[in-house]
Amino acid sequence: MGDACPGKCAPGLQRPLDALEISVLSNTARAEIALLRGTALLCEMCGCVYLQSRSGTALLGNVPAVGQQAMVRKV
Repeated sequence: MGDACPGKCAPGLQRPLDALEISVLSNTARAEIALLRGTALLCEMCGCVYLQSRSGTALLGNVPAVGQQAMVRKV
């Protein structure tokens, strides 16, 4: 299954969310993480937040500030 970003970004730009990042997610997103007992990941390139579980990948939302920071670093 791997840690593939639903936005099709390059591998290796994804990392698990930390506790602070999880705390700012919507109640629905946090409930989905708890329900599916998967690993919530953040793509540092596009800001996509998604969940890896046994049943597959579920997109939970987007953190635009992360993607914008990555674009600034590229310039």
